[in-house]
Formats: sequence, structure tokens, C-alpha cells
Amino acid sequence: MQRRDTLKGLLLLGGFGFPAAVQRALAAGLTPEGSAAGMFDVPARALVAALAERIIPATDTPGAVEAGVVDFIEQIVFSWYTDAERAIFLQGLEDAGAMATTRFQQDFATLDGERQDQLLGELEQRALAVAKPAAFSLQPDLDEDLSPFFSKLKELVVVGYYTSEIGATRELRYERMPMVYRADVPLAEIGRAWANGMKD
Repeated sequence: MQRRDTLKGLLLLGGFGFPAAVQRALAAGLTPEGSAAGMFDVPARALVAALAERIIPATDTPGAVEAGVVDFIEQIVFSWYTDAERAIFLQGLEDAGAMATTRFQQDFATLDGERQDQLLGELEQRALAVAKPAAFSLQPDLDEDLSPFFSKLKELVVVGYYTSEIGATRELRYERMPMVYRADVPLAEIGRAWANGMKD
């Protein structure tokens, strides 16, 4: 299974749950002008990896880093974000790194889990303080470009993880052709959520 196939399928089913940048990538056929690999410098890449792994850590299933989320984020930020989105993301990433070094005199990646969680909590509170209440809409939010860094980061981590092969097949269950939709299935019957629908 390819992430691209999953994203295309989800878009056809109503990809309105995806960030605008991911929707732009889908609409363009997921073929950027060029590769974004190597656009994050080494410290930025390490910080993105540490943040992503703390948001979706390895447990009995692989975490965000092993699922390739850092590469996904790099591709979206450098190939599909608008200039405004990219500026907010990169400034927020720099600020997150500075919070760790200012407060604890260490890079975020080298902090223990408790301190990482403390900083993530602060980033979350900052994002909540500026985020407006979301009303359900099938149209992308026109102000999404201006959403806070941490909101963008969480969106990218979650979308990148659950559309990766690891997320869709080892965290969720993937049935290539479910053929039937059952809206109410006891979790005990299937063991974990389906990535693409319900199996009969």
C-alpha cells in the first residue's frame, strides 16, 4: 500500500479533514516541482523528529519517526505550504528549540520525557490561546495559513502517521476492498479501528 493511494482514496471520500496544504498536494497529483529532501538542516530535522516522536511515540507499534513522518512533514512544508504557512512553521520550530535551550540549556531531543511534555504542553496552550473555535465546514479554512505552529505540527504528524503504511496497517487495520460499510461495529469484534472503512 502506498501513502499516495491512501490519500487519494480519502480525498475522494471527502478529504475535507486534511490540512489545506495536503489538499493542495492531492489536487496536484502529489507530484511536487522537486524533492524537499534535505531542506531541514540537521538541527531542525532532529527537532522535528523529537517533537513528532513525542506526539506519536513508539509503543507496541512503531512511532512517528519510523513511519517516515519527518520526511512527510519536510515535503509538505517545503513543497506545498504557502509562504505564510512555511514562515509560521519555521519560526515556530525555531521558537520551540529556543524554549528548550533557554529553559533547560539542552536541545529538545536530549531532554527527558517529562521536560519534553512540559514544553509540548506550553506549545499547546499557546496554540489554543490564538486558535479560533472551529465550525464544521466542507471547505478548507481560509485562515488556515495563519494557524499556530503547534496546530500545524500536530496536523502533519497525525496525517503523516496515519496515512503511512505503518500507521494504516500496524496501528489501524487496512482492508484494501472493504465492499461493505457497517457504521456500528463493536471494537472488541475487530480489535482496532479500520484505516479505510469496515470489513463485513
